[in-house]
Amino acid sequence: MDHLTALMSAYFDGQLTDQQFAEFSQWLAADSAHARRFALASFVHSRTCDFLRREDLCGLLFEDNEGNGAAIDPSHILSMLNEEAEVAARRAAEAAAEQARRDAEAAARRRQREEMLQRQVGRPAPIVIPRVVAYVCVSAAAAALLFVVFGLLPYDDMNSREGPSLAVTQPVIPPLEPVIVATITQSLDAKWTEVSQSAAADSPLVAGQFELLDGMVELTFDDEARMIVEAPVALELLSANRVLVNRGKVVAHVPSKAVGFTVLSGSAAIVDLGTEFGVEVGDDGATNVHVLDGDVVLVPGGDVGSDHSVMLPVGAARSVSADGKSIRDIVFDRSAFIREVPATRYELAVLTSRPLVFWRFNKHAGPTEVRSLGRLDLRAAVGAGVSLVAAGDQAPDEHRLAVSALGEHEGIAVDYAEQLAMTSNFTLEGWVMTSSAVNGPQRFISSFGASPNGGFALGIADQVWGAQPSTSSALLLFTFYNVCDATSTSPIVANEWTHVAATIDANGLPKLYLNGREVGVEVRGEDDTKFIPLTDGWRPRREGQVSKNSLYLGRHPPDADKTYPPEAWQGHFDGPAIYDRELSPEEIRRHYDAGKVAPDFSS
Repeated sequence: MDHLTALMSAYFDGQLTDQQFAEFSQWLAADSAHARRFALASFVHSRTCDFLRREDLCGLLFEDNEGNGAAIDPSHILSMLNEEAEVAARRAAEAAAEQARRDAEAAARRRQREEMLQRQVGRPAPIVIPRVVAYVCVSAAAAALLFVVFGLLPYDDMNSREGPSLAVTQPVIPPLEPVIVATITQSLDAKWTEVSQSAAADSPLVAGQFELLDGMVELTFDDEARMIVEAPVALELLSANRVLVNRGKVVAHVPSKAVGFTVLSGSAAIVDLGTEFGVEVGDDGATNVHVLDGDVVLVPGGDVGSDHSVMLPVGAARSVSADGKSIRDIVFDRSAFIREVPATRYELAVLTSRPLVFWRFNKHAGPTEVRSLGRLDLRAAVGAGVSLVAAGDQAPDEHRLAVSALGEHEGIAVDYAEQLAMTSNFTLEGWVMTSSAVNGPQRFISSFGASPNGGFALGIADQVWGAQPSTSSALLLFTFYNVCDATSTSPIVANEWTHVAATIDANGLPKLYLNGREVGVEVRGEDDTKFIPLTDGWRPRREGQVSKNSLYLGRHPPDADKTYPPEAWQGHFDGPAIYDRELSPEEIRRHYDAGKVAPDFSS
């Protein structure tokens, strides 16, 4: 007998200690197979006890091998239970046959009585009209008679008659109180299909259908389950713990007290076990599920009572076909969902484009550390000479902070990530405000380095450095593959917030953007002595050079050989982001439009 069997036996005998009971309870909760094993053992135990109470025990007793008295032969128990089941089935069949015989005899007696009454009266058996039909017929006849009578009276005579009026009092049915199933606890630029659905934060929601065209909202249910809803999405709130998603993306955060919270689609049901998961329902009706934390039960077809359920742990992802008949593994993608409602329109626009990394400096772990949003969760150490300052009255988020880097400073050192060692097909962007005096290059994003040569860097340079006619303004400067530089032909105005972006396509060609608009580019390659206009025939000589350096914000990574200066940023910057693809001009314009109310440091 193994240890767990011994625990079950002690449980049935009421002999478990508190410590053993706790151990047994944990074993039951650990696996549904354990629960099934216990249920089977309980059944056998219960049936055995019942049988032993009813039957003669003499045939079960025998002497053991040592002649130590009576014992029960375990091998006989299953046989006895089978025999009892056969007897019970035979008795049930006999009882059913007996009941059928009695029913047939009763029917025959009824027919005999009816025939006897027919012979006594001498006419056919009466047709029995159901009471309800009789009432309807009488009512119809009365209505027809009234119609005829009033039709024979003169019209004027009917109108001139005076007499007591018959007042019909309709019963007053109080309106049903709408059932509130959730509350909008956060809302950002939410636009619904109907004006009546344009609910702000703290607005209650009743059961019904909703379609969010733009923005994001957070719904909080009575049991503290939260759902992040990302537009465009169509859903139906069924109850305080059931939501039907017809199209779009949602993320459910379910605490332990709300276990059982269920998200339904046309092809599946996802039952939560106290966790966080994302659901995406496509236009074709297929359902994708990504388990972000904890465990969920996935039921293809949506029938929660079905036996065809799958337990999904954290990091698992499945796709269910539109008809609910097939399920397949898919690549788990944590970044496929925005897991919290962003604080600003700009943050929402950037996160919708799924960046590798993105920094909002108001979301920091302390004065010396900031953490990235996006697909990579990277720590960044704030070095000496760098501070996080309040954005000012014009900021879209009153809590928004930005980086201030003036004079000599150490920048912000980001943890190394291999995914950031890119050579083509990527994008850098952010908001910058330069000082009035720009002398030489300054960088606010950089993985540039000499050992080995490689990396990228985005910043500004004065027009003298860029070999353009000198003014008080600066040019956008983008360095890639370590030896290729690209500058904008349009200047950046000092002491004003400017949205900047640089992209590299699959062929290694750069594009530059200022305030959401693509601008002209001049380039200088490894063997070029001056900047020349970028043409379709130009190609970088060292395309594909990969940087092994860590990323820095506000300067180049430190160079042990001191081959290159740090080119430290002088001014402010905010919202730097890196993507592992080339953003489209439309996306970059959308990002600028979402954040063009930039922080104001002029005061």
